[in-house]
Amino acid sequence: MALPTILLCEFRTDAISDWVPGKLAQTYKQLESLTYSILSKDPQQWTVHFHLEDGVCEGKALPLLWNNGAYFDEGCLTTGKLHLFAHFERIGARSFTSSQPRTVSTAASTVVDTGTSSRPATHSSSLTMMDEVGFSLGGRPILQSMPLPLTIPQKRKRHLVQDLSSDSESEESRETHFLLSPSDNGAETESNEEGDAVAVQPQIPPVFKSPPLPLSATPTQHAIDFKACITVNAAHGSYGHKHNWDDIKKAYQYKVAHARLIKGIYGTPSIVTCDRCQKEGRECRIYHPDLKAARAAPGACGECRLHSNTCTMGGRGHRNSKKRLSSALPEAPPAKMPRLSSTIEKAKIMFYCPVVTCPRRSEGFNCRPNFVRHVEHAHPEVDSARLEEGSRVSVPNKERSVSEFASGSQRAGGGERTFICPVEECTSRAAGGYTRGDHFRRHIRSAHPDSGT
Repeated sequence: MALPTILLCEFRTDAISDWVPGKLAQTYKQLESLTYSILSKDPQQWTVHFHLEDGVCEGKALPLLWNNGAYFDEGCLTTGKLHLFAHFERIGARSFTSSQPRTVSTAASTVVDTGTSSRPATHSSSLTMMDEVGFSLGGRPILQSMPLPLTIPQKRKRHLVQDLSSDSESEESRETHFLLSPSDNGAETESNEEGDAVAVQPQIPPVFKSPPLPLSATPTQHAIDFKACITVNAAHGSYGHKHNWDDIKKAYQYKVAHARLIKGIYGTPSIVTCDRCQKEGRECRIYHPDLKAARAAPGACGECRLHSNTCTMGGRGHRNSKKRLSSALPEAPPAKMPRLSSTIEKAKIMFYCPVVTCPRRSEGFNCRPNFVRHVEHAHPEVDSARLEEGSRVSVPNKERSVSEFASGSQRAGGGERTFICPVEECTSRAAGGYTRGDHFRRHIRSAHPDSGT
């Protein structure tokens, strides 16, 4: 006989129930271990018992009956499933709520009444009233001592304490429990003689963590299962079955395959339900964050992938929400980019006199009309044809040697620059000059070392 499915949920929470196969919790020890793992609780800090109904802590499941399979009977099942609610109690938390205000027998007896309980006080006789050490209040030996003056503290602090015990009242009777200072509730402590209030830190709810990924859910196995899901249609009546599987597009087959894997061991309930699943009442599941598979892309939930809908978990709506969040934050001023002129010096077009002995040869002219005017007045013997494009060179910086641009340069027919030797008697002038500056400089150094160029 197959064991029914268990829908496990934490007691008094609005969380979605976890689907657990019954064969994994055949014994009570297996059920406890599985519950600690799924709901991310530390067994060293919490104890757990189980209820079949939510709301009131009464009627917990017994280990003996669970091991005998008594709770898998039809009388305990709802639509073939066993609804189980795990009630966690922090170890040592009962000591805070079980201590009630009591009367201390002193020289001046004082009865403390919190006034918060709506129940009538039940008066017990001296034979039935027992204190915490086992003596009856009527037969307990009383130490003879001098009467102490009753001191009342100037300021009494009351701290609201949440009821952490399982013996809480019903939801109709909502009582407020206060933890009084030692002087209020009559506690006789040696470490706190001045009657300061005892501070109780509220319990911080644990951060939501996804259930652990099964050992069989590896990236390699995910790739194998994904290939099988896009190849074979799901069985008739099962999740993800499409009657027109062979006719739908490949892209939609990929979405259906992802949805089937998310529904299985590779998915986990989403912390935030997407808008469509919340509206239609579906279980919003996404890929497990610990699954580092190549094809397990995060984003849309399984239901939106199956129905080919836009999901707010990873679609346009999610991106728009992130944009709205970023627009609400103060924008940082953009970093200033350095100006181009501050990093790169613009190249200047300079014109140099073609006469080697000219005193203005080393300075040059940055304006062509001034250069032409200088040559026509100072050197009328120079052919004006050389001044069309003559002596025009580019000097990137001032430190560059002027000697490498000693002669005029002319444009060839193909647009290339030609360097002409400044020595009138040089035979290289008849050959047409040099098209490369390094060849021209090598010629000057070797053929005319004393020319001063």
